[in-house]
Amino acid sequence: MVQRLGSSRLYATLFRAPPTLPLRPGQASASTPQTTANLVECGSAARDDDSGQDDAAISHSRARGSLTVTALEHMAWGRSYGNCYPHLHCTCHQRRNLTSTSSTTHLSGSPAYPIPSLTLLPERSTAEVLISFHLEHIAWHHNSLHCPTFLQQCTAFWDTGAYDQPTWLALYSAVLAASLLSWQNSWKHRDAFPLTLPGCSPLELFNFMVDTLYQAHFLQNVSLYSVQAIVISTEVAHNLGLSQLNATLFSAAIRMAECLGIHKITDGSSLDLQTPEEIWEDTLQREVGRRVWLQMVIQDHFAIPFTDSYGINPAQYSTSLPRNANDADLADAPETTLTVSTYTRVLGGIARLMPELADGMGPLRAQKPAREQYAHVLRMDQKMREQVQSIPRFLLQKDEVLEGECAWLGVARQSLAITAAEKIVMIHRPFLFLSFQSEAYVHTRRTCVAAAVTILREHKSIVESGEVSLWTHVAFSITAAIILSFEVICDQSKERDARQEGYLDAIRDAREHLLSRTTNDVLAHRGVVLIDAIFSEVGGMESFSDRTLAARPDAINFEEIAARFKTDWFVLDSTAASLGQFDVAEEHWAMSANPSEDFDEWFQQIFHSNIVE
Repeated sequence: MVQRLGSSRLYATLFRAPPTLPLRPGQASASTPQTTANLVECGSAARDDDSGQDDAAISHSRARGSLTVTALEHMAWGRSYGNCYPHLHCTCHQRRNLTSTSSTTHLSGSPAYPIPSLTLLPERSTAEVLISFHLEHIAWHHNSLHCPTFLQQCTAFWDTGAYDQPTWLALYSAVLAASLLSWQNSWKHRDAFPLTLPGCSPLELFNFMVDTLYQAHFLQNVSLYSVQAIVISTEVAHNLGLSQLNATLFSAAIRMAECLGIHKITDGSSLDLQTPEEIWEDTLQREVGRRVWLQMVIQDHFAIPFTDSYGINPAQYSTSLPRNANDADLADAPETTLTVSTYTRVLGGIARLMPELADGMGPLRAQKPAREQYAHVLRMDQKMREQVQSIPRFLLQKDEVLEGECAWLGVARQSLAITAAEKIVMIHRPFLFLSFQSEAYVHTRRTCVAAAVTILREHKSIVESGEVSLWTHVAFSITAAIILSFEVICDQSKERDARQEGYLDAIRDAREHLLSRTTNDVLAHRGVVLIDAIFSEVGGMESFSDRTLAARPDAINFEEIAARFKTDWFVLDSTAASLGQFDVAEEHWAMSANPSEDFDEWFQQIFHSNIVE
């Protein structure tokens, strides 16, 4: 029969798109599962506007038919296509999984899947302080929670031992891990949030999260809690020396988010919601989904230099930015209004530049010539500066009144200055190492050195004020210290001057700040070892400070630095590896790079905290 009909004819017969009109929102036929209805509904959302163009109608029909085929195949495979997020009223595979899982864990306290012993978690009095500290001083940095809802869930857990799903415990422990490490390294807040150190460490809390995820079969039982846990654990994973694990978990989180449909959240519900409670819950879930997805986009795009790839294609998601809204009402506010979502919305705008930066260098198997690459880098540098100009004023310049009303605004402003400067470095990274060896890339060298000075200046201010400590402060201060170390070693000046001494002082301060962090912070201590390894080529930082030009090396020997680091530390972290070797051919040519516009002058005009009081 198959041979007589022909494979194409049989396929068309079995999987032809139904001739009836698309279903209205929330409507499904008795014989069609809700999943299929949702897919057809989504496919018909882009319905042509009666233009009468046959090609548009044909394209629409093809898209609808393709979604129908996919829906039927996914029914057989037991997969969710994810077009009905937030899965509150659908009957898709994802909804059934959530219902069955929560029903066996919610009130009984005996989960369907074994979880690590709850005795590993801190006692209530300690947990309350850490959760409060996180919601007040850290949550703005990732914005992957609706804080009132999460606090309600925590309170229910403390009061009754009840939790929604096993993976919620993973989220809970991720928040605790990030809070504890930050609290330990933020002396001002240790006084404001006094607590007795728990018996567990940030590393043990992180491991509890990972164990809980795996014992709850998180890769099969996909949950938003799992995605949130992984995304928030980035706040602590790198410091714990677990960047590799974080990267692989994050890649899994991208696919889980796509299975949930978080990458295709619509701006409004297609359901006929009747009560204020239903409307609020739908709004809440969509907004949390948007917040989480934005944070994933930020993390994915900012990690491009470490793999030369990105996992989230800008052309393959439709979820919009989260609202510029506070948790109390989730009402959209003007861009000029500070909300808990403002910071990540700003970072999202910067992150969107990074795929363009990577793609413009050419395919990995056929990289563009160095001249074209550098021209692209300079164009992206200009785009980054233009993007910074659009940032709300209160995140650029100090506003004492507003900072008095918002406890985290001051450190958010300084954190943004650090991050923006580091992204300038990120844009120039392909030519950073070469810039210390060739005059052709002097603009990159000058720009990155000025950015490094800015990073270390802001980091020193945060550390000395005892403000909240975040992983980006540590990571980017290491990057900045590396750049200034190269600058000092490669400086061709006849004698040391105040500028060089200033660089050395900044490096010493950064090294001291990294060394003073708790022993839990593997990243910080690796940074110290790396700085020492760089200066080992010239006999150490202190002896080098008294040397003349004649005693300096002609070039930086990266292999020797890496070998020394491996000797002093058994595993070379990605921070050092990211410097890498560059295969771009050296070309001695001049290119205009707006040399009259000095980075430090520009950055001070934009970010300096004393411009406006």
